[in-house]
Amino acid sequence: MALNDNEVYARLRARYCDRLACELLVLQERSHALGDEMDPGFRHALCAQAHALAGSGGTFGFPSVSAAAAALEDALRRNADISIIAAAAQQLMRVMATAANDDARD
Repeated sequence: MALNDNEVYARLRARYCDRLACELLVLQERSHALGDEMDPGFRHALCAQAHALAGSGGTFGFPSVSAAAAALEDALRRNADISIIAAAAQQLMRVMATAANDDARD
């Protein structure tokens, strides 16, 4: 039995929510490692994660994930104060947790 477009999208969205839960764990670990002196490799990894989330959130119906991830990416790219980066990371983790637990899933 072939799936219709809505069913395919629903399954993809559910998989994305599962992936968000995993990405949230990674982001939580990274946010605990934030310090005054951020290693360039660490900054790059965090920025790459934020960039990917900024691009994917809206695709799966989570514009708040995209917006929060874009804010974190922007803070990292402009070498903002660590307190601003930490606040942006916390906001992203909040919206990711909400999206990962989205009860519109089957």
